[in-house]
Amino acid sequence: MKLICIFISFILLNVSADYDAKYKKHVLATNESMLEADTMGLERVIEEVVYEVERHNIFGKLNCMLAVPDCLDVTICIPGSDLRSISDTEKLLDYQDYIGWKIRRAFKIKYPTINKNLNFRRIDLKNLAQDRRNLTRPALKNIINRVLDGPVENIPNNAALKGMCTLIGIYMSAKLPTSFIKTMETNETNHTCTISDGRINKIYKINRGVWGQISENGTVLQRLQDQL
Repeated sequence: MKLICIFISFILLNVSADYDAKYKKHVLATNESMLEADTMGLERVIEEVVYEVERHNIFGKLNCMLAVPDCLDVTICIPGSDLRSISDTEKLLDYQDYIGWKIRRAFKIKYPTINKNLNFRRIDLKNLAQDRRNLTRPALKNIINRVLDGPVENIPNNAALKGMCTLIGIYMSAKLPTSFIKTMETNETNHTCTISDGRINKIYKINRGVWGQISENGTVLQRLQDQL
């Protein structure tokens, strides 16, 4: 019985290691596609996927794609609306493939050629994730700045509110990945959004035409522009 248990444990460890290597390969492939698209191209695709959030509560999914691919906590990354009959680990792989596919389709880019001799088990996922953030953070900042530079109404419609709050949450994750944003919620009555890293909540709202962080009692704490 002891030998059987050891054998089963050995198989499970190998399966886990194989998945780990496969996931890293998918992250690398998507990084390569993002690099080929360049910042301006990446901005276009990010805006497209973010404003799809109007229809779905998929902040964690987008955060995993764009800012923290090294977060493999399915309770954070996989939305409850994703009810497909595949495993959670396959969904995480699919998220990486999806954003890469969106980029390649938009710019008619071929799937990147990956060195077959790379030992993905030895590659540090955190390094790949930082490479991802180095690509997406400038693009996210540019998108947010365009919104801030344009005309801003004091009462945004629900789609604009949710889209901007999603961008803020993902950007803050890319900026501070060690305390990345785990949840994002909008209040369509007060026209605010709250992002949280699980410890600290930050509330954002438009005040006199300017996006900024506010306290719970509505006092303006800091302009969003100064946090970028």
